[in-house]
Amino acid sequence: LAQDYWSKIESPTNNDLNTLFFIDSLSGYVAGDSGLILYTSNGGASWIQQQSNTNRNIIDLFFLNENLGWAVAWSEGILPFVTFILKTTDGGINWTANQFRQENILMYSIYFLDSLKGFTGGNPGAIFNTTDGGANWDSAAIAPAPFAYFPILKFNFYNDEYGFACGGAHDIAGITWKTT
Repeated sequence: LAQDYWSKIESPTNNDLNTLFFIDSLSGYVAGDSGLILYTSNGGASWIQQQSNTNRNIIDLFFLNENLGWAVAWSEGILPFVTFILKTTDGGINWTANQFRQENILMYSIYFLDSLKGFTGGNPGAIFNTTDGGANWDSAAIAPAPFAYFPILKFNFYNDEYGFACGGAHDIAGITWKTT
């Protein structure tokens, strides 16, 4: 059970941290500005910096297991806007960073069902899926509705068929999407 009390642990960086992902109670990653990825194997008592191979801001992380993980990264204010998809197959010892094929889309979230099938979404409202571990991404159809093309900020799946996404725009509208 989660406790009512949270205690602060020392941050190993002065960079802004945007996302974290823990595989279990001890092993986890935190990432943020300037391509920073840090790994802990002792529940956050100490952190080891990893080489992300990008200097872009890392926005989201997702791991299937202790070896296989992905991240999305981008920089605001530099035209054209470009998203990078990062991938590791060895627990973050080595990361590859590949530019997303479409410019002027900023991905906020990444989620994988298994080692091949995954989803990414962002701004403007776009969902892309992969069936080859992230080597290629195809646009997924989004049903037309008011505000349907607001940014996708997060994914979650109940199983490999039932998934949800959420997003929206501050002070305008919150949106949820569902796939079956």
